Amino acid sequence: MSERREYILGMIQHMSRMVARARALLAAGQLTAARDELRRVVRQAGLDLDMVKRISGETLISILSSGSAPDPARCLLVAEVLTTEADRLEAAESRDDPDRLRAKAIALYAAVRPLLSAEDQKLIDERVADLEHRSAKRA
Repeated sequence: MSERREYILGMIQHMSRMVARARALLAAGQLTAARDELRRVVRQAGLDLDMVKRISGETLISILSSGSAPDPARCLLVAEVLTTEADRLEAAESRDDPDRLRAKAIALYAAVRPLLSAEDQKLIDERVADLEHRSAKRA
């Protein structure tokens, strides 16, 4: 495996742990700390959380693409950040719409689904079904 690929995989694992830490903070009711952790994750991916929340799903997919195809690792990471941020907004009873962030996460999952293995596609399908169910419960 090339050094660059090893470095990228290491960064993805590190950022995934940070998302898990943000989820743990959220579960503990530490909403501000969870938001700060999500900001750090997105910043390490070269993005800004407020910008990611503001721009359209299409624009986000374009930003997260390498050449003509979406970068699966970056898209999946940002989808998880958006999902966690939606949960945080819901817990904080924010006026911001968590379902809009969930829809954007679903768009990211859909963009990379064809690039994944059949096994990973099943996981994506389950994740999308969960997000759709959670949005429908709020409607």
